[in-house]
Amino acid sequence: MKKFSLILILLTALVASSGCVYYNTFYYARKSFNEAESQRKKFAGKVAAKSFSGAYNKAIEKSQKVLEKYPNSSWYDDALYVNGVSYFYVENYSRAEKRFRELIANFPKSEYVRETRLYLAKAKLKLGNVDEAMTIFENLFQEEKDKKIKE
Repeated sequence: MKKFSLILILLTALVASSGCVYYNTFYYARKSFNEAESQRKKFAGKVAAKSFSGAYNKAIEKSQKVLEKYPNSSWYDDALYVNGVSYFYVENYSRAEKRFRELIANFPKSEYVRETRLYLAKAKLKLGNVDEAMTIFENLFQEEKDKKIKE
């Protein structure tokens, strides 16, 4: 009976700690992303966004773990957004485009869809797909009432 109780306690601790690992992974991805974003915005126009690639790369690494290990996570769309925007700012536009398309296709009601569509258009421009980018920009401009997106 003692052996069974010990096994049950160890199993419960293992399950509880695996949830913490999952949350911590996303937490650190978001933290690195937020640090890179605040630095990029602080030095807008003065320093290239790629200068903050260390924090963006850390965000990519951590968010990638969430995407690979926890595909049914409630934070999956958040991880896609963090991953895609981070790839965009380290100038890996093809991977960024892939993540943006995945987010739009699989999470059409996500809070990140509007910004993701804008980043998708920017990534298309960087990849030389000007016609596709302009179509996305036109659609955004016609649909959006949010002045921030129109800027």
